[in-house]
Amino acid sequence: MQIFLTILGVLSAVGGGMTALAVRLNPLERWNKWLKYAVYLLFVFGLFFWLDMPRTSRMIAFGGVSLIGLIEFVRAIRLKASVREYLWPIAAYIFLLVGFVRAAGLSHQILGPVLMAVIVFDSFSQLTGQLVGRSKLIPSISPGKTTEGFIGGWIAVLIVAIFEYMNHLSIATGLATELVLSSVLAVLAFVGDILASVIKRKLGLKDYSHWIPGHGGVNDRFDSLIFTLAIVAYATLLTQ
Repeated sequence: MQIFLTILGVLSAVGGGMTALAVRLNPLERWNKWLKYAVYLLFVFGLFFWLDMPRTSRMIAFGGVSLIGLIEFVRAIRLKASVREYLWPIAAYIFLLVGFVRAAGLSHQILGPVLMAVIVFDSFSQLTGQLVGRSKLIPSISPGKTTEGFIGGWIAVLIVAIFEYMNHLSIATGLATELVLSSVLAVLAFVGDILASVIKRKLGLKDYSHWIPGHGGVNDRFDSLIFTLAIVAYATLLTQ
């Protein structure tokens, strides 16, 4: 746990520096960017506080997030469309939420690196995109996503993965395996974000809600994490 917090501390400092550069490039967004950064720090360190909880308490916490996320998801659909039209997306989302809650019971050696990979990819892909992003990746679905941002997030994940491997923080048996698994996690985080954006685009929404200052709603903040942890949970279930 201490090593994870040390990694987060270093990454928070780097992220703060990158946020400061982004603010200099766009001074009018100063308040929004620093608010988003501060709330994101609370979110990140809160997740690793959950990691140190007893397994049952952690599952209750994940269950609480899932319940709020489901309420928000259905509420967003009802604002713009009929729930009946979105039964399949709702069913798929519930399936992911079940996996997300199940993931809370995974060992620290699985859960810790997965949390770290998603957090690092999510934050550094966004910051890199804000600083040097030029090439739109999927403009029809998520105009803010750039190729440079994706590469920046992926490289950051690989750097952290090397550190985790050197400190025996994951289940990988070799560095190559560690890098491949971390790359898969980065892709899953990206896919989770894009799938959430697809639904928002179809509904004509920018955010699922405004419940989290600077971040939109629970699903806007947890989309990558819910999807990635659910896939990991179901994958571990199949390999047992």
